[in-house]
Formats: sequence, C-alpha cells, structure tokens
Amino acid sequence: KALTQMKSTDGIPRLFKTDNIRHFEGVVHEGAVLARPETPRHKFKHRLFHYSRETVYGSLQKLAQYAQLGALKRAQQGRRGGVLRGMASALAIFLKLYVFRRGFLCGPQGFLFCFFIALECFFRYAMLKYDADLLRQNQPTRRQ
Repeated sequence: KALTQMKSTDGIPRLFKTDNIRHFEGVVHEGAVLARPETPRHKFKHRLFHYSRETVYGSLQKLAQYAQLGALKRAQQGRRGGVLRGMASALAIFLKLYVFRRGFLCGPQGFLFCFFIALECFFRYAMLKYDADLLRQNQPTRRQ
C-alpha cells in the first residue's frame, strides 16, 4: 500500500539530461553531481510514487544492506557505536517518521515502514561496535 498520508521530504533530484551528469556520489541514495550545477531545478506538483519496500522480506534485506553500508560509512569517519547509541538513534528516527511525518496516518503499513527504518538505525550502530573487525577488513556486500 502506498504511504500517501506521510509527509515527504524534499528528496533527491533525479531527472537530468544525461550530458549534464558528471558522476554520482553516495552508496545508498546516490546523488548526481552535475557538470553545470547552475541548471535550474523544478519540483513536481504531485508525488512520484516509489515502491522501495514491496514485501516484508525485501524490507529485511534492505534493512541489512543499508545498516551495513551506514556502519561502514560511520566507521570510516571514526565514529563509535553500541546498543545504547543504536536505541537512541532508532527511537529518534521512529518518532520523527511515525509522529512528525505522520506515518501513523498510514495504518499498519506506516508503522512497519517507520519500524524498519528505526531497526536499520539501531543495527547500524550495533554493527559499528560488534562488527568493527569486519567493517575494517571488508567492504560490505551489496545486494544484487
């Protein structure tokens, strides 16, 4: 079910003429670096539907992938993690999404969406502490 009642963010600019794209930055939400950054930007009047989490299983896979990539990014920045840090981060993002971005208006699907994002935040900081050796040795695997 589409989460149409949730308040959206500004998002990431996605539509460009290909000759204006220099490269992409980021691992999870890649952003285009434009050859001509002064290019005017326009917003759609209506939402562009994005079905990024179609099943619970797919959501769990994405949770694991994003948590691992987020932990690697923070490990490279020298940050530390742990259970309490993860719980604080998870609670903060859950409240932000479920209450302030109105996830509660989307019923059980809104709850699950917000809960999965919160779990992702928790595991990101748990991995920072308990998988630190793995993060130092290897790049995380990307889902194909």
